[in-house]
Amino acid sequence: GILEPAMCLLAAGQVTTRIRLGTSVEIITERNPVIRAREMMTLDVATNGRVEYGVGIGWSEEEYAALGIPFADRGRRADEYIEAMRVLWSDERPSYHGKYVNFDNVVFEPKPLNRRIPIVIGGNSQAAISRVARLGDGWHGWNLSVAELEVILGDIHTKLKEVSRDRASVKLNVGIPFKGSLQDLKDYADHCKSLGVDELIIAMGFSRTRFQDQLAEVAAALGL
Repeated sequence: GILEPAMCLLAAGQVTTRIRLGTSVEIITERNPVIRAREMMTLDVATNGRVEYGVGIGWSEEEYAALGIPFADRGRRADEYIEAMRVLWSDERPSYHGKYVNFDNVVFEPKPLNRRIPIVIGGNSQAAISRVARLGDGWHGWNLSVAELEVILGDIHTKLKEVSRDRASVKLNVGIPFKGSLQDLKDYADHCKSLGVDELIIAMGFSRTRFQDQLAEVAAALGL
């Protein structure tokens, strides 16, 4: 099973002061957007503005069926959820009227510390890339080869130009499951840096008894 991410991040936030906290990624369309906007705002306030909200739309039709949510229109639903959350986080008396989200002149306080929580959109499909260009503060790619990453980054740059957005306005994250050697990890990190990736997120299993040693080994291999 998987623990509820916002609760885990809140716990992590209470024993840290600098590290940023985020989801990688959460299926935004499987949650009520107004309630989730309040939960993420609460997390942001409680951690002094260190939150980055990574979202996707998922691939499992069975999950949507279990929740009674139509699978086919999840992309359009996600667009509205993102727009509605931003209105709730920024406007004094938020209103939003769409097909999937509808509220008018509501009280939503307090606001996130910067009246905005960065939304990083996950996915490697053309639809996801288009959503990044239109609505994202960032992109989160996952488990891509260097060749695949190069193609997708080119597509992102093209989509950003089409909507007149500057590359600097979008943070580029790439996550990988670390299973190989430290040298392989360093080589991949070097490729990411050369391609303009802003942040490499490493998913790896740590030993409870060698946790600090393993972190030190990875940091040394990456020159951190």
